[in-house]
Amino acid sequence: MKLFPCLLFSIFALQAQDQTVLSNQEIISQAREAAATALKEQITTEKIAAQHKIIWPAPKAQSIAETEKLVVLAAEKEYSKSNDAKSSKDFLAEAQEYYAPYKKGDTITIYKTKSLGSNPKVEGKFYGVDSYGMLKIGNKRIPVIDISRRDTARFFPEKAVQLVKNYANGLEHDYNFKKKNQITAIKDKIRKGIYVKYGISMYRNKWMPTTTLVEGLRKQAIQIALPVKRKEIAAGIYQDNGYILAANKWKHPKIDFNPSEFDYAPKALPLVDLENLMSSKNISISNSPLAKHPGAKYYDFEF
Repeated sequence: MKLFPCLLFSIFALQAQDQTVLSNQEIISQAREAAATALKEQITTEKIAAQHKIIWPAPKAQSIAETEKLVVLAAEKEYSKSNDAKSSKDFLAEAQEYYAPYKKGDTITIYKTKSLGSNPKVEGKFYGVDSYGMLKIGNKRIPVIDISRRDTARFFPEKAVQLVKNYANGLEHDYNFKKKNQITAIKDKIRKGIYVKYGISMYRNKWMPTTTLVEGLRKQAIQIALPVKRKEIAAGIYQDNGYILAANKWKHPKIDFNPSEFDYAPKALPLVDLENLMSSKNISISNSPLAKHPGAKYYDFEF
């Protein structure tokens, strides 16, 4: 019988051919490696830096703490260009001037604090304090309880000691508060330029070494592009291995063949059973579903 030797030879030929065809898993693995390699060559740090407008190559990064010290020094230098430096002595001198004592013979001007319905302004030469504790200014006598706290301290310097200290402390506090705010504003303005100069960049409100940022963005770009690239490369490998794309799925004529209207899987039956089954159904080689299969060209049958 000619059919049996032909089928037997074809089965061995099929097995030998199958050994050279990559499996689906092998193709996916190969495509994954090839895609990763290709994207690493295609997506470079130079391209990523240019895309995000990052100076590249980036300087070697210092620590953020050390770089921030440079920012502080630069900000203080900028602040000093338009503001005089002051010390505690300066504020004490200013406070002493504010509470400078009135001297006899000076022409002074004060304002009464409890002058109801009359002019509170009192102006004239200061003659001192009379025996009743009244202040003699010009031709007027002013009770001490009718003058401000500051004027009281100026008429009686011994009462001004603590007031001078408190006033000096207040001046210094206000000065330091304003200075701190102004320097902070300057630091915020110049920080980016100094950080970038010393290899540090900001990403999502966080400072980090520029090299770390660019490498991270590169890895991210590769991961995003990987699925498309892997699919593209896999398609070529599938085609090279004789696969056919059907219903959005790659199938191989010899590996995935399952003829319609045929109630067996060819690989599941011994060759003798296959021959008997075909004979019982009056199926000849010429009209067999095998002959109509796209993979028939891989077999040695004579159709």
